[in-house]
Amino acid sequence: MSQPNPFDFSDFGPPRRPATPVPGPHVPGARPNGPGPTSSGFDPFAGQPPSQAVAPGGPAGTGDVFGGHGRPAGGAADVFGGQGSVVGPLPLTGPPLALFGAALAAAVLGVVVGLIGAFVVNGALLPPLAGWLLAGPVAILALAQYSRVDTRRRTDAVYSAPTWTGSAYWLVLAVCLVGIAVAAWQIALWAGRL
Repeated sequence: MSQPNPFDFSDFGPPRRPATPVPGPHVPGARPNGPGPTSSGFDPFAGQPPSQAVAPGGPAGTGDVFGGHGRPAGGAADVFGGQGSVVGPLPLTGPPLALFGAALAAAVLGVVVGLIGAFVVNGALLPPLAGWLLAGPVAILALAQYSRVDTRRRTDAVYSAPTWTGSAYWLVLAVCLVGIAVAAWQIALWAGRL
């Protein structure tokens, strides 16, 4: 009694059909497709008329060594059998540096206006109040807007930020703190003279 073939998966494939000659390049030494045992298991040419069948090895000139269908005529095909890419190039996004610059400018301007109120116009309320508003609410709101937009952009497909933005963020907060402190000190001195 002969042993069953462990690689015979004919029970799991499509029903057997007689082999049909397939047009294609003649390979010397290869056995022609003719009557004889048919292939069992998965048949990539099942359901195709003989006129559309592709010879093993692919159409002439495609170099498909795996015996696939090769590339369809006309148009580029991707490796998964689709007709080209649906998605275009992915845009590169980064942090909103304009908002970051606006926050830094407002914080520095708040410090400068606060210092002018302290040393040049001693005793007036308007310069320290303007410095406090610039270094406080204006700069911090611009920095908060920067953080909100940057967090949203980090979810994009391709995000790239300069390495210095992390430390510069804390520098802007420190400048805001100095501007708020200088202006608040001047406002407290003004209120003490009343």
